[in-house]
Amino acid sequence: MTGPRFPKINPSSKTPGVIFDLDGTLLNTLPDLSQSLNRSLSALGYPEHSEDEYRQMVGNGIFRLTLVSLPPAMQTEENAEELRRVFKKDYREHQTDATVPYPGILELLEELKAKNWPMAVLSNKDHENTVEVIDHFFPNTFKAVLGASSNRPHKPDPQGALEAAKLLAREPNEIFYLGDSDVDMILATKAGFIPVGVSWGFRSPELIKKAGAQIIIDAPSDFIEFAMGYEAPLGTPKLPSLTPRSEPSPPPNWAVDPEGFLKSSPGRLRVAVTGGIASGKSTLCEFLVAFGAKLIDFDILAREALAPETQGYEACLKIFGPKAKLEGQKALDRKYIAKKIFASEELRKELELIIHPYTWMRMLDELSSLGEAPLVLIDIPLLFEVNLFSLFNPIILCYLSPKKQISRLMERDGMGHKAAKSILSNQWPIREKLRLANYIINNDGSITHLILQAKKLYDRLTGK
Repeated sequence: MTGPRFPKINPSSKTPGVIFDLDGTLLNTLPDLSQSLNRSLSALGYPEHSEDEYRQMVGNGIFRLTLVSLPPAMQTEENAEELRRVFKKDYREHQTDATVPYPGILELLEELKAKNWPMAVLSNKDHENTVEVIDHFFPNTFKAVLGASSNRPHKPDPQGALEAAKLLAREPNEIFYLGDSDVDMILATKAGFIPVGVSWGFRSPELIKKAGAQIIIDAPSDFIEFAMGYEAPLGTPKLPSLTPRSEPSPPPNWAVDPEGFLKSSPGRLRVAVTGGIASGKSTLCEFLVAFGAKLIDFDILAREALAPETQGYEACLKIFGPKAKLEGQKALDRKYIAKKIFASEELRKELELIIHPYTWMRMLDELSSLGEAPLVLIDIPLLFEVNLFSLFNPIILCYLSPKKQISRLMERDGMGHKAAKSILSNQWPIREKLRLANYIINNDGSITHLILQAKKLYDRLTGK
């Protein structure tokens, strides 16, 4: 996923809207489009094309499609109009022969309906065809269905998109736009929507990312996961309220703050930073520190707790045995220990009882030494898992889609897919983290996007 950082749509207020592209996003229409065009071309004596060739032609409306499907020497408006007449008649009769919804689309639409998210469809297909196809595959699903017409120009002109926004009774920045092409992303940007690219359609993820997609999802189910934690641009919302959250489970009894070092106030923020394994949280912290924040890193403090010849070190060897040491060295083998604790919750809890109380007290010492520093980040990898989140406000979450998280973990640590997936399964579900975080940095994109988001977040937190 790519793009700048956003504050959450408040679930207590009106729900966001969603506008879908049709061909290549909701429906795989390519087989019917290809076969119908080939029948039409053949009837007029022109050569046919493969389905892959048509994949690159579609997306800009019937006029453009019929023009570019003609041989270059025959690409005149007159020839295109003749082909258009034949094609429109044939396609109208066969537009649902082989067309199917993409896997997961029906389930996504049902979930959005259940959440009362108003939905619309905007297509470059002729309006009549668009309505007929939607009525066939998705009856009583969308509040608005709009196709191209004489008084509604083709995408990427934003006129139809803004018309759909009015019908959904939502402002542009309250609407997600899902599409599979560069045209869709350009349109969404022009209209002020949140551009969401889909990787299963007719164009490459690289192209739609370059055209402005804030995120690229690989399956319809990914959209809900992302959208529930999505936030509007950093400059728009006010700083989240610093009143404590009320959570049912209390923090561990060692997590005390008698001096109020964790208390945030305007001009003096104490912010927890967290994220799943391999999410890029440490890199995010590096950028925020470069901009001027101070950092307390729980991982570094945990290493201190397990340094050779400390009580924590000796206790760790008792739990994990001599194999927990690097061969020929006194230092502990962190990868070996990590493998063990991710495979056993009991071992993990034993280790936490050694590390966390020490780490917590060292954190308080460092906070004391930082005094009135305006922005201090406390990097806590397992903030949610060890139930410390109720003590921090605000919380920054570095988000990475589970698919990319597994891929990066496999590459970083040289492990197999099954092992990486098992590690993720032992962490909190990402939806719960998204729900409880105040700020979410989306790290599915490039390092440049991460830097830009980090700078916007830093400026937002420091009031710049």
